[in-house]
This record gives sequence, C-alpha cells and structure tokens, in this order.
Amino acid sequence: MAAKRDADAVADHLENALLNEGKTLTAALEEIDLDRSTYARMILRDPEFEKRVTVYRELCLHLMEDELLEIADNKELNFALRRDMIDTRKWILARRNERYRDKKDITTDGKPLLVSDI
Repeated sequence: MAAKRDADAVADHLENALLNEGKTLTAALEEIDLDRSTYARMILRDPEFEKRVTVYRELCLHLMEDELLEIADNKELNFALRRDMIDTRKWILARRNERYRDKKDITTDGKPLLVSDI
C-alpha cells in the first residue's frame, strides 16, 4: 500500500507542477528527486498512475494553446524570439495530438491508400 501512496503523492505533485505552475515534466520530477527510469517504471506498473499522468499531460497541451496566444501578443519579446517560441510549441502540439496537426487523414481511416483505390 505504501507504493500506491507514493504513486498518489507523485501524481498529486505532477498535477500541481504541470497544470498550476506550468513546469515541464523533467523539472517537476527533479523537484522531488525522481529520476526518469523510476518514473517510467511507475507508469508501466501502475495503470491508475499512468492514467492520471496521461490526463495531466493532455491538459497541458490544451493550456499550451493559450500560451501561444500570450506569446504572440507579447510585444515586449522581439519578433524572432516570439516566432521561435511559437514554432516550438506548435511542433510539440502537432506531434503529441492529432487535433493540432496540419495534415488530417480524412479518407483512409488510418489505413494505407492502395493504388487501386485511386
């Protein structure tokens, strides 16, 4: 049962650090001296922990949408820096969630398109 409480404590910390404080996963893990391999084992061994963390990471993507607007509207940052910050976030969003990709699969349902289909 102690391991479960530890997973709950870690998940609670990640919820706060990722969603409320806007920290990266790496920074949040470093705060509690949890190395990546231990975190990975927790994900693999505890489905409830994995589910909670997955939800937090997905919510972070949605929060990143607001960050994009804040960065774009921040005239105190020079244009090149704003562009780089926006492009980096857009790249992350596009790779982590299909909703943010430029290209959408609207015809093949994820299956390869056969020449005979054309």
